[in-house]
Amino acid sequence: MCLNCVTCLTGQLNSLGVIKHFADVVGGKLVAINLGWQAVFGLLNVCYFALHYMFASQTAHVGALYSALLALMLAAGEASVPRATWHRCLCTDSNVGP
Repeated sequence: MCLNCVTCLTGQLNSLGVIKHFADVVGGKLVAINLGWQAVFGLLNVCYFALHYMFASQTAHVGALYSALLALMLAAGEASVPRATWHRCLCTDSNVGP
């Protein structure tokens, strides 16, 4: 599949609201179970890494999920965790896949 097609499909996921819905559902569940930021951080990292296998390419994966999960992590992390830490972890997860 060409990169342009994959990028367009990612754009459609965003424009149809699929990624926003995913982020809202996951965010709601995390708020409901009331975990600390460390547990949320671990769960979102595992979720981001595991969802890599649902996308045809790494570009689609990052394009669709990076901003949504970063927003969830920043919301859970309060002010005590530097934003660069969240960015580095998601970037690492993006490059660890097969």
